[in-house]
Amino acid sequence: MFRFSDCPGVLIDGFPREMNQAVQFEAAYARARAVLFFSCSNEVLKDRLTNRGLTSGRVDDEASVIEKRINTFHEMTMPVVDYYRRNERLQCFDAEQAPESVFDDLSGFFKAEEMRKAPRKREQESKKILSGSASQA
Repeated sequence: MFRFSDCPGVLIDGFPREMNQAVQFEAAYARARAVLFFSCSNEVLKDRLTNRGLTSGRVDDEASVIEKRINTFHEMTMPVVDYYRRNERLQCFDAEQAPESVFDDLSGFFKAEEMRKAPRKREQESKKILSGSASQA
């Protein structure tokens, strides 16, 4: 069975979408250290989804469905985003940039997170080494 304590982190895409999901998840599993939010204007979202719909054939890429999805996002998901922002766990990325730039920003965030954790990780490894050598004496 999967346990969060067995891994350094987990990335969950598109979740939580509602406040009750965030509360239940954190109560049952783990407190989110960071929540990644890709910020994009409604106009850019509509343009991208409409263009995707030209080739995807997906019913949910039609204008009326896109509008409804955006409205639902603002009503249901933005309170979750605001909650994590107030609790200083929201990492916001400008998704209106070129995909390569968004990727670079995201990579920079993950590298900074790894550097932030590095001293603690080295300390834990040192303790393991010291306790191992002390028990052999």
